[in-house]
Amino acid sequence: MELKPGTDARELYRADLAAKLPADAVDSAMLRLDEAIETAERYKTEGKVVSAEDFEKQDVQKRILKPDLEKAKTPVKPVGTFNLAKNGSDIAKSIVRECKFQVQTNYVGDIHRAIARPGWFDS
Repeated sequence: MELKPGTDARELYRADLAAKLPADAVDSAMLRLDEAIETAERYKTEGKVVSAEDFEKQDVQKRILKPDLEKAKTPVKPVGTFNLAKNGSDIAKSIVRECKFQVQTNYVGDIHRAIARPGWFDS
């Protein structure tokens, strides 16, 4: 946001790029910057920007992850009479867990693997 049009920081950024890149590359970089700023502003309007403090709250994480959490719980489908998801072996559990991770967004996978508290996303 500090690099919005008309700010001193933006002019310094543009000058720094201009010292290292051809003019058309600078123009392209500035267009991408404006698109990123526009996206960030839209996300803020949509309530998708949260503080680090708010991110620690269960209701915030559930709201952010809602679309992914509503997907099928088990992406591993039965083959014939063998249902991998219901097989109790450690290797079957590992395969199902990895498949769930692979069909979710990286964001969801990272939350589940790194910061989700036990039981937060069960219901």
